[in-house]
Amino acid sequence: MTKCPSWLTEKWTTVYIETFLHRIREDYLDTKLRLSKGINEINWYMDHARYNVDPTYLIKAHTAETDYYKLLNEHLASVKGTEADWSDRGKWYIVRIMCTHPALDRFSFTGMSYQRGTFTENQFTVGSLIMNKVFLSTSKDRQVLEQAAADEQSAMYIFEIRKHGSAMDIESISEYPQEKEILIHPFCVFKVVSIKCNSIHNEVEIELRQNKADKNCCIQ
Repeated sequence: MTKCPSWLTEKWTTVYIETFLHRIREDYLDTKLRLSKGINEINWYMDHARYNVDPTYLIKAHTAETDYYKLLNEHLASVKGTEADWSDRGKWYIVRIMCTHPALDRFSFTGMSYQRGTFTENQFTVGSLIMNKVFLSTSKDRQVLEQAAADEQSAMYIFEIRKHGSAMDIESISEYPQEKEILIHPFCVFKVVSIKCNSIHNEVEIELRQNKADKNCCIQ
């Protein structure tokens, strides 16, 4: 990533979060997401976040069953690390609030979390580093994921989150608390520790350990 602009790294005040939320509505929700599924529900969450100066509403918005979180992740995944990426401020205001606002620090999580996904041969190699560019939904309870049937290309991704402020335990504020969700922030770097076959569950297990010294993203 290129150097962060000052508007993304300044210290938090009440004025800033209100300003950010106003710009999120005008520059992002009312433009790029205007016709998306569930946008009225998302606007409701954002309005309440602004009026109550409460960033937890952004977490609720992210877990709501709408197209919002999918489109936000698509836009983040398209980031190439150039100066031009910072010009689209709407999505960065969302990232800034969710990743760094002090009111959300109490939800910070370190430990193990899990995600069921697909895997193809030679997709990863042991010892390589990978960067997560989106908000990654995982669970702190492996059994929640094991209830879903595995297939021939199924993989269990095991994340070891080691850095404070790089993931949140959002079970208590999620719209779906039974998922016991851990939300990993964008631009975390993980090392592939091991890749092995679990014959009992008929799936590949991929262990990923966070690089604590990573400084690739200034918003963490």
